[in-house]
Amino acid sequence: FGATALVVAALLAGLGAAWWQADKARQQARVAQQEGRTARAVQTFVLDLFEANSTIQKDPLKAQRTTARELLEIGAQRIAHTLADAPESRIRVLHMLGEMHWMLGLRSEAARLKLDALATARTAFGERDLRFARAAIEAVRSIEDTPRRHEIPALLEAADAALVAAGDAGLRERPAVLMMLSRHHRHESLPDAVRTGEAAVLALARVDAGSPELVNAYRAAGRARIQAGDFDLAEAHQRAAVSLSDRQGEGRTTWLVNARAELAEVLLKQGRFDAAEVEARAAVDLSLQAHGPSHRWTLIVRIRLSNQLMRTGAVADGLAHRAAVEQELAHDRPEYDPQFRADMASYLASGLSERGRPDRAEALVRADLADLQQWFPNSSA
Repeated sequence: FGATALVVAALLAGLGAAWWQADKARQQARVAQQEGRTARAVQTFVLDLFEANSTIQKDPLKAQRTTARELLEIGAQRIAHTLADAPESRIRVLHMLGEMHWMLGLRSEAARLKLDALATARTAFGERDLRFARAAIEAVRSIEDTPRRHEIPALLEAADAALVAAGDAGLRERPAVLMMLSRHHRHESLPDAVRTGEAAVLALARVDAGSPELVNAYRAAGRARIQAGDFDLAEAHQRAAVSLSDRQGEGRTTWLVNARAELAEVLLKQGRFDAAEVEARAAVDLSLQAHGPSHRWTLIVRIRLSNQLMRTGAVADGLAHRAAVEQELAHDRPEYDPQFRADMASYLASGLSERGRPDRAEALVRADLADLQQWFPNSSA
């Protein structure tokens, strides 16, 4: 009887494993079929878009001269009346059109399209579905630089709830949402920034303790701790970010720039000036090496070093770094957008204040305050 029971148990176990594998294969097949249907729907929509342009413009030469913006406008009009019975395909097309509008600088229209995709996901799948979570994340990214950014916390919290409800399927995507929440809350609610920053570190370490993205999780948690005045915990997070960055192989330089710059900031606040200068100079050298003198990251870490040097008495060296930054900012480069220039105004004003020139700092401070009041109306600014 004992041997028979073992055989039966083994057969049942084998049957269970076979059933699990078959069920997994069926799920994968369903996903593959859906992806195929979605890809075909997107392809059909794009082809129909060009056909519609040809129909609208009877003159072939005029059709050929249709601009990218005009073509996107046609697409935005058509999507309002198509793919209603294929929500996944409709969401994919809306995201595609949103990205294209974003690349052309049409931010408001890009946001409208991605919010339309979110509404489609909510209606079709409900708010406890991974597809809703992903659509919410896309919507957040589209409204970060718009007057609708006050909607971000609620959208991210809803996305996080959906990822938690998804169980294991949502584990890998949840840390990114928590980091986005922490970065947003830094300007409006420090307790929430700390809470979500720490949660992001724990969530990502649980999934993949060696993930490069864990560097950003440590940095986000560290930034929140710096602003909350918890400098010892901030240092622990930033040192973990530096250590993990240093193990990233070929891409280590890029990761190390911000990690070492933020470690320098913590050390400075702790009064450890020599150690802070070592880290700040290393961040500048690494960014110059990896990105060149005109890159935004280089300018940020360099003006931070400048301010730090002037604060600790190395005025001549600090002014030299400041002059190099101002020389680059004198150029009109697309990447130097208004928000970046407002951030740089804050750093430049800080340096002037350190030198006892608040009169020259006032205009820069006002520019930074205007930016904060526009994008972070609930901040302490």
